[in-house]
Amino acid sequence: MTSASSTRAPSQLSNVVETPFPTCPPTPYFNRPVSPGKPPRSPKGIRRQISAPTVPTLQEFPSRMERAQTPVNPRPVYMVDSEVKFAQDLSEHWYKPFASREETVTALVNQASGAFLIRNSNSFPGAFGLAVKVSETAGEKGIRHFLIEPTRFGVRLRGSPLEPVFSSLSALVYAHSIDPLALPTTLALPNFDILPKSSQSTTALLLRQGAACQLLFLGITSVECLTGDEAIHRGVSQISGKAPIPISLRLSKHGLTLTDVFRKQFFRLHFALNDISYASLVPGRSVAYGNDVKQVFSIVARAPRATENSVIVLAELEQGQPANAIVSFILRVVAWQH
Repeated sequence: MTSASSTRAPSQLSNVVETPFPTCPPTPYFNRPVSPGKPPRSPKGIRRQISAPTVPTLQEFPSRMERAQTPVNPRPVYMVDSEVKFAQDLSEHWYKPFASREETVTALVNQASGAFLIRNSNSFPGAFGLAVKVSETAGEKGIRHFLIEPTRFGVRLRGSPLEPVFSSLSALVYAHSIDPLALPTTLALPNFDILPKSSQSTTALLLRQGAACQLLFLGITSVECLTGDEAIHRGVSQISGKAPIPISLRLSKHGLTLTDVFRKQFFRLHFALNDISYASLVPGRSVAYGNDVKQVFSIVARAPRATENSVIVLAELEQGQPANAIVSFILRVVAWQH
């Protein structure tokens, strides 16, 4: 397999530009198994009686994939560097870090069995999501989803004791292109872009850059375990009548951050993306600010280490940032995140 991979790699990949390939967490540069220590010496009398060891036949040697299926060794299995490089050179075609789950499903639905894409996981920071086309009847439109989790020594497919640890995503992908192990099918290494870079999630790219605007802050209150419109109705009723103060809102991949410009009521409030559950306009509710009337909207979120939901009541401030556009973007982030 080594000679075949190294022979076809230069001809197929002469025009492929190598791209930096992230591994999280950092893994050892050399992926060599640790050699065991020497066995204890036997007494001289026993050593004289020991005959020369017999050389096992070829069939008695376990294959590399059989050795990889042993779950007792947490260290990464050994992979030939030239074979891993073949998968790594194609990583720009199968690794789409900022693609959404819906985009991966749309890109794979018309592909053959074994087609796959890997993206950054939104629910588990540092992990990766693997989407594989299996058949027309299995999973979501014939597509199964798996989680690749980081470990101390590399990455592994979560959920099966048969899955070993690999030093990088490229090593994991190449190994599963030979043997499916715990996957329902072997992975088919692509030589073209199933999901072009131009079609990656607009929401994900905006979150990567960060979106910010100036708003009016009316207050924040706890609504216990309520969510949705019911939570907003209670929160607005508890906060009505308070004078608005200008604040800055920033929404990025790190979460939602509110900063009190003049530090009148607080300095900074932060909510992780996973903790934002809902946002909506408040019909028939507005607030006067200067000579203008501003539309009120609310966000339902849970503060870090909190056990109850909170409702944040805000109002638009800048003319180019209307409340309905802000609510629409927050709802897109919530849908993309979950």
